[in-house]
Amino acid sequence: MSNLGLLSKEEDALAAAQGWSLNHVFDLSTNKWRVMVLGMPSAETAAHFVVNQARNGHPLATKALRLVMHGPERKK
Repeated sequence: MSNLGLLSKEEDALAAAQGWSLNHVFDLSTNKWRVMVLGMPSAETAAHFVVNQARNGHPLATKALRLVMHGPERKK
């Protein structure tokens, strides 16, 4: 797992303070890397928190969901 390049240091610290992180995770069912919200006590709980934050207009949560749905921008 890695979160390299997904969030800035400040955004990563804010996410950690809220109990979640955005990470690259290798999906064994597809043999591909994907972006996932992980956290405590579970990834599902953290994902629900981020979705609710995004619904309430929090920009970091909105950015996280965009990255989960569309992946990081690729440099050309």
